[in-house]
Amino acid sequence: MTDQFYHTIANSEYENLPETDATNNLDNDFKSYMEILIAEHIGYISKSYRIEHQRLSSYAYYPPMNEEQIRVLTIGNITSNEIKHQLSEKIYKQLETTFEKKMVQWNSIVQTTAKRFVTNSVEQAIDTFREKLSEIFQDEENQTNNIIVQRFILVNNELKLI
Repeated sequence: MTDQFYHTIANSEYENLPETDATNNLDNDFKSYMEILIAEHIGYISKSYRIEHQRLSSYAYYPPMNEEQIRVLTIGNITSNEIKHQLSEKIYKQLETTFEKKMVQWNSIVQTTAKRFVTNSVEQAIDTFREKLSEIFQDEENQTNNIIVQRFILVNNELKLI
């Protein structure tokens, strides 16, 4: 019997599913394409910032909200858990379409791990984007009308913002 490292992944569909380091079974093409899709979708989020900010600014609030409160609410709205879930589902479906021949050959553990890997990567990327967006607006001098989306890279199975 070979020595294998067992990990436990938590998933809403499967609880305490043991797997043998299944993220290593995901090939580099899958991970690279996932990285590209996440960066594209983060770009869509940045485009929606201005629209959401204008929408929230047009409302009359009681008590009135200042500009900083509206910015915080805008960032919260465009990076909410619902948005994370929608993006991870959309990205996973695009990955399924592209890699369907490979994914059919994967066992259920690797398929579940792939979906969880995509979900975690999307959540991490959006959280990083939220932090960077908040940092931009905390510094009053650096406020610009454009939001620059930086590049994500995959390092040790985790997306890093560079």
